[in-house]
Amino acid sequence: MKNVLDNILKKVKMPGQYINCEYNSETSSISAKWNKKEVVKIVLCYPDKYVVGMSNLGIEILYKLLNSYDDILCERLFAPDIDMENELQKNNIELFSLETKHKLKEFDIIGFSLQHELCYTNIFTILSLAKIPFKSKERKNLFPLIIAGGPCSCNPHVLEEYIDFFVLGEAEESLINVVRIVQQFKIKNTNNKQELLNEINKLPEVYVSAESGKKVRPAVVDIKKSFYPKNPTVPIIRTTHNRLNIEVTRGCGYNCNFCQPTYINRPLRFRNKEQLFELIEEGINNTGYDEVALSGFCVTNYPYLLQLIDFIHKKYDHKFVSISLPSLRIEDINEKLLEGLSYPRKSTITLAPETATERLRKVLNKEISNEEIFKKIKLLYKFGFYKIKLYFMIGLPTETNEDIEQIPKLIKMLQKYFPKIHFSLGISIFVPKPHTPFQFCKTDIYENLYNKLMFLTKNLKRELKIKSIKSKIYSAFIESMISRGDKYIGELIESVWESGGRFDNWQESFNPDLWIEKIISKKIDLHKYIFTEYNETDKLIWDDIQYSFSKEKLYQQYLTSINIEKFSIPSSTTFTLNYNTIADNNFPSVFIKPTSFRHSCDVFTLRLRFSRKGAIKYISFLDQIEIIKRALRMTELPLCFSEGFNPQIKMSFAPAISVGHESNSEYVDVGISEPVDVVEVKNKINKFLPLGLSLLSAKLLFSPLKKIPALNNVVNLAEYIIVSEEDEFDEDKVDKFFQVESVVVEKHKFGSSTVNKIDLHEVVKSIKLVDKNFINLYLRLIPNKTLKPEIVVSKIFDLNEEKSYFNVIRENLYIETTNGNVLEII
Repeated sequence: MKNVLDNILKKVKMPGQYINCEYNSETSSISAKWNKKEVVKIVLCYPDKYVVGMSNLGIEILYKLLNSYDDILCERLFAPDIDMENELQKNNIELFSLETKHKLKEFDIIGFSLQHELCYTNIFTILSLAKIPFKSKERKNLFPLIIAGGPCSCNPHVLEEYIDFFVLGEAEESLINVVRIVQQFKIKNTNNKQELLNEINKLPEVYVSAESGKKVRPAVVDIKKSFYPKNPTVPIIRTTHNRLNIEVTRGCGYNCNFCQPTYINRPLRFRNKEQLFELIEEGINNTGYDEVALSGFCVTNYPYLLQLIDFIHKKYDHKFVSISLPSLRIEDINEKLLEGLSYPRKSTITLAPETATERLRKVLNKEISNEEIFKKIKLLYKFGFYKIKLYFMIGLPTETNEDIEQIPKLIKMLQKYFPKIHFSLGISIFVPKPHTPFQFCKTDIYENLYNKLMFLTKNLKRELKIKSIKSKIYSAFIESMISRGDKYIGELIESVWESGGRFDNWQESFNPDLWIEKIISKKIDLHKYIFTEYNETDKLIWDDIQYSFSKEKLYQQYLTSINIEKFSIPSSTTFTLNYNTIADNNFPSVFIKPTSFRHSCDVFTLRLRFSRKGAIKYISFLDQIEIIKRALRMTELPLCFSEGFNPQIKMSFAPAISVGHESNSEYVDVGISEPVDVVEVKNKINKFLPLGLSLLSAKLLFSPLKKIPALNNVVNLAEYIIVSEEDEFDEDKVDKFFQVESVVVEKHKFGSSTVNKIDLHEVVKSIKLVDKNFINLYLRLIPNKTLKPEIVVSKIFDLNEEKSYFNVIRENLYIETTNGNVLEII
């Protein structure tokens, strides 16, 4: 399978997402346990791409927790992209796990994390590629069991015919309880699936089927005692969030009427301060990240937040570790907090006023005045935060045209008083979610939403970018339909998948016309699922799931909010009068820094030579750079950092390597402030590199980095070894190549219709056949004329580049002088 998989990875986008090789992954532990009979085998499936799923904290916690047991192994799987799906089908390869590449059918439990309704079509992709029947009743064997959890499980009825059972709430303890029951049945070697489901159904947080008549109570854990990983898995490619994620709080203490996480994650809980100090220290030391995200829905309510920030700065200011928080509640912004967040680098600040009017905010139970917004943005400006993203929501209950009109007025007023700040906007459409006070609401109709979005895009051309208003509206409709749906919506999703629906939460993949076509053919009543208002006595399909707020209490809160006393909405003129004294362009910005804040001066240069072998060849050059940076930060070497607003390790690199190429010549120059033992450096760095990437040599140069010519500017010759496993190379064609006057290939400029014609004689310095499957090739690296060796070899030997499989190794890099001499990199 290895050769077939290699050939597939050569053809797909971002092949690094399928290879594993991550630093701190559990692969070796998993492999050691795989053949033990008593071990329960689980694969956690995130039905979205690797770049999204690897940023999900829940997956990481469960992955590490389950693998900490001797009799449990847990692997991961992320939804394959569309091109990978096609290649697997074409080559008749069943879908496999990330770590050991075992088929999904070989696992005891396949667990889906349901984070967003628009990922549901990808569940069918995963099951189809694994050759597992979709519906639970069609799966006669006991294993694998198909289970699900995550926030969208709060309405399990949409997928109840496909999922054997749902584990609701926080899964750290619940999933272990499930595994122990599964283990008993596995040891008994029984195939009675119904008996196992009956036993599982005794757990209060598990939903098996509506027939049981059971009131399910989602699990809540004590996070002060719960498991949290100290050695997080470091993604092999750049993901949505490239940082250390530390969960400070769980749950939420606010009652925003539209917000589902507020109501399904209660109560608000805090981690122990000393535990967090340890997790931060271990996490930074074990990952090499230069940013710590202190996460939680209410992280600014954490009583020791400033102490955490102070701890990070005092411990890691020499590594320039920055701190980020999730979306800040406007009322929680204060000087001490901003002082801690303002160095060593500032991230974009995200605020969610939700609406531009105080009346509508009051309806949402989010009572913040416009005056408060101006005051807090003034404070952000004072501390040098010049990038602010504001999130608004439209289609809300009781919303009027005046509420919409005030959004551009508020933005323009902010821009008037804070011209240095770059404001960007996010506009979402309100979707009523189960278990919230607004679950009783309906979704706004298409015409209204279209007019509102047209108005906003017309009046906020620079700040608001919406590619397709139609797609945005229908995306909200589909989300609303699924979140309030039943088994008929599950069948609709399957039908959409059969017709090509994939990655509906990605704008470029979402096809509203396909959904409309299937809704019509399935005779789905959209009014029932999307445009119906409910009252307290109406039966809601998710009534059998009981979170901390009762249906009666939610309804009372809903009535109170929509009937709240209305008051006048200030006009833009009133804005000016109110905020003239608040917003003042003449106050100075503040730059706060700790006493030890410094930029070290590079006196020496460390020249490193790395190799990349095996599956890691499928990561990009930029991903490789990030891996090397993290490894360097973990070594405690006396690294030098650049100055400015975003301090980075002072480094320079040799010319980039192509995805899919192995190499013995990945040169990196690093600025350091003190001399080091190069043997010790080699041992240290290798300890922190992922599988396949190795430091071959280290050399100390007694000059600062800035005085050494950048390798990318002076290296102009590459030596390649080309090995073919199928084709045979013909010596006569090499002779013919050197005999003809010119051999031209066309190189298409990426993202352009421009075609560059290149004569191979200008590029090829030498080519030598070592044997019939082995070539030694020297290629010149000429600006705008650099060619991949596969193109050169295919042209010279008249081979089909698409069908041929070459293993390419960049053996070394050189400097070719103007008189033709070749110099090695010292």
